[in-house]
Amino acid sequence: GHSGVPIALFYRVFTLTSDAIDSHGNIDSRYSFDSDNSSPELRWLSPPSGTESFVLLLDSSAGPVSHWVVYNIPSHIHHLPAGIPPQDSLHNGILQGINDFGKLGYAGPTAIDGSGVTDYVFRLYSLSVKLDLPRRMTRDRLLSVIAPYIIEPAELHVRYEKAARKAG
Repeated sequence: GHSGVPIALFYRVFTLTSDAIDSHGNIDSRYSFDSDNSSPELRWLSPPSGTESFVLLLDSSAGPVSHWVVYNIPSHIHHLPAGIPPQDSLHNGILQGINDFGKLGYAGPTAIDGSGVTDYVFRLYSLSVKLDLPRRMTRDRLLSVIAPYIIEPAELHVRYEKAARKAG
């Protein structure tokens, strides 16, 4: 590797954040499959120069299992509101694909084995092109198509802990 000062210090870092996640990295249960199954608000800062579009994926670290596939996000958009409906096409041209549950749109975190804690990662890819992509793509098919055009990913690691059912 190169010695000396890392270049990255002089640049603003491509960062993905959400108000649905607390300071410990836990995602609010209302965004879980066990509750409202609403997609969380997401915003991103400082995408790399040359970005023409974005792709967002949500995977559980076990598997990985695909929970959300969002693509064709225009480069001027740096925010997704909470509660995006399960439609293959949104008004701003954004497309949603099919997750590993065979469903369109967002599938929130869930305690798959019933034990409680599961880890997830949101990955936002900046792409050097805006591709003409078909609707309802799966994660694997989408990744194979965008691979040559990825400039940089931003990652947001979260965990979901299923709340114990309260008696009553």
